[in-house]
Amino acid sequence: MPSPLTIDSTSGRIIPNSPIPPNTRIIDLQNGIIAPSYLELQINGALGFHFAHFQSPESYQEGVRKLAQYLPSTGVTGFYPTVPTVAPEVFKSVLPFLSSDNGSPRVATVLGAHVEGPFLAPGKRGAHDAANMHIPAYSSLDQIYGKENLRNSIRILTLAPELPGALSIIEELTQNYGIRVSMGHSAATYDQGLDGIKSGANLLTHTFNAMSPLHHREPGLAGEPNCHSYMKES
Repeated sequence: MPSPLTIDSTSGRIIPNSPIPPNTRIIDLQNGIIAPSYLELQINGALGFHFAHFQSPESYQEGVRKLAQYLPSTGVTGFYPTVPTVAPEVFKSVLPFLSSDNGSPRVATVLGAHVEGPFLAPGKRGAHDAANMHIPAYSSLDQIYGKENLRNSIRILTLAPELPGALSIIEELTQNYGIRVSMGHSAATYDQGLDGIKSGANLLTHTFNAMSPLHHREPGLAGEPNCHSYMKES
């Protein structure tokens, strides 16, 4: 027989089944299964909607809403809308609509934006627009994303740690804004990846894809320790 699961409605934590607190609400799941949900770290869009395409505030918000309503059917209850390499004016148009929210029943929670670029290695750019790429040493985070978006919307940022000025950018993002930095679309060596970790990066974006392959003499980013990685189909 399935075991009961007792949840504290205030904290949301699982608590012991015995003794059961007074006034506990009992829900019969009819032998249903309670399982952990998925958090989507990188999603560019779905259902005909793309997070980099902005026409109007109304249509953009509607696209985000429809996607948030759809994702729970796939097992996803929280997601980071991901904006690829675009022009600064596009970043500044869409990011205000991608800040984290408190969520609502049966709708996936927007956890904040994941910006993938524009600090990517040209040789590992994949489908990203080379015309909109920037070198960290000659760029301003404020001019590219907007200060309010750095403070309120962006929660993950993917960059190539080997680019000139990238390590300083990683420190600024993590220390000044609390943004998690992920390394990806990069030709970084193992040592360059370690420098990225020392500066504050702790994620890898779609591991093995758009980065140097794992090699016994040169592990590259794929061989980095103390780095959380995720793999995703192209």
